[in-house]
Amino acid sequence: MKVSENDLKIIPHIMDKLEDAESKRIYTYRLLYSLTGDIRYIYDMMGKTAREYRGEIIEKSEEAQVMFRLYQVCDLYSFLLKNLPKSDGNLIIFGAGDMGKEMLYWLRRIGFEPKAFCDNAPEITNARVEECPVISVDMLEKQYPHSIIIIATQKYHAEIRRQLSRRNISHELIYEYERNCLLSYWGTPYFEDEIFKPEKDEVFIDAGAFCGETAEEFAAWCPSYKRIYSLEPDMVNFKKLSGNILKKELRDVVPINAGLWSENKTLYVTRGGDDGTGSRVKDTGTDEVKVVSLDHILAGEGATYIKMDIEGSEKEALKGARNTIKKYRPKLAICLYHKPEDIITLPQYILELVPEYKFKIRHYTTFAYDTILYAYVEKEEL
Repeated sequence: MKVSENDLKIIPHIMDKLEDAESKRIYTYRLLYSLTGDIRYIYDMMGKTAREYRGEIIEKSEEAQVMFRLYQVCDLYSFLLKNLPKSDGNLIIFGAGDMGKEMLYWLRRIGFEPKAFCDNAPEITNARVEECPVISVDMLEKQYPHSIIIIATQKYHAEIRRQLSRRNISHELIYEYERNCLLSYWGTPYFEDEIFKPEKDEVFIDAGAFCGETAEEFAAWCPSYKRIYSLEPDMVNFKKLSGNILKKELRDVVPINAGLWSENKTLYVTRGGDDGTGSRVKDTGTDEVKVVSLDHILAGEGATYIKMDIEGSEKEALKGARNTIKKYRPKLAICLYHKPEDIITLPQYILELVPEYKFKIRHYTTFAYDTILYAYVEKEEL
């Protein structure tokens, strides 16, 4: 991520708006990670925040993570020794995201240097990740069809295997890096009483509602709520969401089969895995999705709490909630980890709308996912 002079000016202002030491610590490490792409900053962040704030259970989880990684590295090392003689001697990491960077780290630790990353995202091909080039699948097939391929992604493993099979790449040369079985979660994202207290007649905006779990948690946290708007653009998940609203007997829920954006329009998405998690907006594609602005949905009515976990569309969605935020100053819980620039641009935009907002940041997993920015205006400032 490149930093402009304006970014350098806004970062201290954002830091001043962070209300406690934990928020400042998390912000610093995530900023360093966004600037460098070095996954070790996330490990360092977890080493401090987890042990200091989360207690013995997270320490044990960290120990398990270390043992699992050692096992995984030993398994990878055995695979390479066995199959490198069958290949052209090159290693390709499929997936240039967080898991790919983690794999690069471990490969270098055991003495191997990958030839390149491979990724399906056209916007990052021909780029470089930690000095390694990022190539397309077409380039992989043409230049390195007999290389060892290490699949290092959070999802899409089966899809990538099929993709490589169609390219006549031998399954014997494919290794799948699995980390998710020890990805641990803790806390209660969005509903920590130390951050927000529920109020009577809350109007909750659940952007990225998935199958309704967050709406259910909100209803338990704030039984006296007035209304819930549950927005989910993925049709498969929306059907599950609608069914779960009935099954859980949630009252006064408005399910909306759309995503939040800066305006009302139709976009394209790349669907993320079988359950749609991780689906991202693209300029072109075959899967269409309807998006709407929050200001349009509410039509001047208020919201008291807006939550957004929408896979990198948070900035556009905030633009579409501009009038609501400026007029009603609702509590905000905005995911801060989908794009490197989010660590600067999201709090910056919120402060442009309402300078009185204050921030807290919390992190909820043993990896780089689920860092949430909480924003609020003190009662006396309303």
